[in-house]
Amino acid sequence: MKVLLISPPVPVKTIMPERYQNRARLFSKLGGDKPILGVQPPYGVLYLSAYLKKAGHQVFFLDGFFNDVNAMIALMKRENIRLVGLTAVSYHWQKGVDALEAIRRAIPDCFIVVGGAHANAVKGDVLHDSEAIDCVAFGDGEETLVEIVARLESGTTDMDGIRGTITRDADNGERPSIKDLDGMLLADRSLIQLQDYRPSPFYYRRLPFTAIIGSRGCPYRCTFCHTETLTRLRSPESLVEEIEHLQRNYGVREVVFYDDTFTLNKRRVYQFCELLLRRGISLSWSANARCDSIDRDLLRAMKGAGCWRLLFGIESGNQKTLDSMLKNESLDEIRRGIRMTQDAGIDTYGMFILGYPGESYADGLNTIQFAQELKLDYANFCAVTPFPGTKLYQDVKESEGFRGYETMSMFDVSYVSEDVTEAEIKDLVEKSSKRFYLRPDYVASRLTPEKLSSWEDLKRYGRGFAMVLSDISVRT
Repeated sequence: MKVLLISPPVPVKTIMPERYQNRARLFSKLGGDKPILGVQPPYGVLYLSAYLKKAGHQVFFLDGFFNDVNAMIALMKRENIRLVGLTAVSYHWQKGVDALEAIRRAIPDCFIVVGGAHANAVKGDVLHDSEAIDCVAFGDGEETLVEIVARLESGTTDMDGIRGTITRDADNGERPSIKDLDGMLLADRSLIQLQDYRPSPFYYRRLPFTAIIGSRGCPYRCTFCHTETLTRLRSPESLVEEIEHLQRNYGVREVVFYDDTFTLNKRRVYQFCELLLRRGISLSWSANARCDSIDRDLLRAMKGAGCWRLLFGIESGNQKTLDSMLKNESLDEIRRGIRMTQDAGIDTYGMFILGYPGESYADGLNTIQFAQELKLDYANFCAVTPFPGTKLYQDVKESEGFRGYETMSMFDVSYVSEDVTEAEIKDLVEKSSKRFYLRPDYVASRLTPEKLSSWEDLKRYGRGFAMVLSDISVRT
């Protein structure tokens, strides 16, 4: 059976407003013919494709960043496709709904399934958003979608009994999570062209670049995160085998691990590093970590195996806010972890949230100052966003300050607490990157032989400088 997988058609201006695009054109030569803003494929779709193809189905994919709904309808008509699956995050959800309704009008007899982060968070509630939607798939969707396609291929649209689905007739309950991630198929990167995607300047050193998902779930319970707490880790052998596959088939020279916390299991990380070295694999790689999940010996091993950057969800420079977020981490632990990482020669990237409930404007300024104090290599500051599926969303969704899904973008403010104004949040976001990146000592720290070791480094910093001047938040 032929299946079309899509992401919501999202015009570039929604991730880079026109006023920024005009200024960024000055730096277009640095970006070549690719967008200056980092764009990555929806990797979950690539896993779905692998399973569908193994089951004998033909899979098409159109990324909404590069294709509008007319292109999707034209492909469905040309190939006689009658099943379309949409993956969407909450802040692109309405655009996805608009596309599905246009598809329904053009091809009334098609079957429409929705999945992805938004569907995982709100499940059957998405059926209330549009009559065009036939079925919701949530949880680990690989086997679920294969069963949906098999049911349709048999000549029925009745999904009764397929775990992990909700239709207008039945809630079929949750599908047990996949326990053995090593037994899963690799993401089907043949579905895309890697060169169509360029990571943001602060996320890579060498191209071609791609991401690897080395785990699912996270044991921590941060109030702003909707990741499930059931945590499953792929083995070091599985990760290295995928790297060898990527180098052999796609010439990949760098990967980023999208694990929520790559350093959860130190023994696993040591074994991974040892395997890379034993097999003589030359690779630049980066990952996410917590400051309380690393030590000097581990960092030394990671650096020796090619790790060049670690991203830390620092979130705030105020201990009261970290406690309110249930981060279970102290400012001193953060200081110590960042210092150890820097001493190991690994770049540090800090993520920060501004406008969290209970924080004043002065608290926001303190967070910006804390980021400077840490002497991070890179930092990203964003307004707090109460994503569906999070404790934060449950706490504020009925409040006057919550603005709804439509404002969940990198340029809008989706929630304003009683402790700060919208104007103050916008001012903090605008000040943050400029105060961090345009400091004379920071600029000087970038202009060293260690940081500018190649022509690609120079181009990356040029693109990054353009993004800061244009007040662009990075989409990764």
